[in-house]
Amino acid sequence: MAALPYMQFYVADYLADTTHLTAEEHGAYMLLLFSYWQTGKALRIDRLATVARISNDRWPSVAETLSEFFHVTETHWIQFRVEADLEAVNSKSVAASNAGKASARARALKKEQASNVRSTVVEDPLQRESNHIDTDTDTEEHNTLRAHGENSPDPKAPSEMTLEWAPDNRLLTAFAKRMGVPVTLFTHEAIGGFVCHYAASGRFETQQAWVSLLVKWIKRDMASGAAASNVKPFPVRQANGPDFNDTTWADDLGVL
Repeated sequence: MAALPYMQFYVADYLADTTHLTAEEHGAYMLLLFSYWQTGKALRIDRLATVARISNDRWPSVAETLSEFFHVTETHWIQFRVEADLEAVNSKSVAASNAGKASARARALKKEQASNVRSTVVEDPLQRESNHIDTDTDTEEHNTLRAHGENSPDPKAPSEMTLEWAPDNRLLTAFAKRMGVPVTLFTHEAIGGFVCHYAASGRFETQQAWVSLLVKWIKRDMASGAAASNVKPFPVRQANGPDFNDTTWADDLGVL
């Protein structure tokens, strides 16, 4: 086991238990405790005098006094308090290590997930072009998406407003119904004003967010009365063609 960087030492308890020791015995006892803590193992009987730095002729007398602080077996001296402290410190060390490893794994997983999301949302256009295989199926799907006003295959991916943008009919109908805005108000002129306003903003939103903003745009114009020029219902197509003999349109011009 690797040596621990510190040793728990209870000064008051030590002094209370060792008032009868001589200076020589104090020194020997402390060296035995240091070795015990440093190695994390019980003290071998055949090395006690060496560890305590006591001569062989003096050791029997010192050992007789110090043995009262240990559980003595045929091969080792065991100190139960040191054993308990070692157990507590090692348990905390292992728990802290495991917590650190778990935290590192969690951070790595979170970073990997964030990287995957970014690579999905912001795909390199050059890479996308090189990986694209033009097939009839791709063309048909692309035309279908364009017919429904979808500029991006993934409606959840943020995209910048462009002058070619058109709302998804399904989303537009749903949001308009939810906000109480007639679908007939979404004319090309009304949508064009919204597109021109946001195309220069550099703002990124999902398709759903863009449609929601469009509906709010029209609803706000309705409420303020400022939509008189832009928000108009689609004109009702006449059942019959125009009467080209009707000249009432020129009455105000003074032509006839």
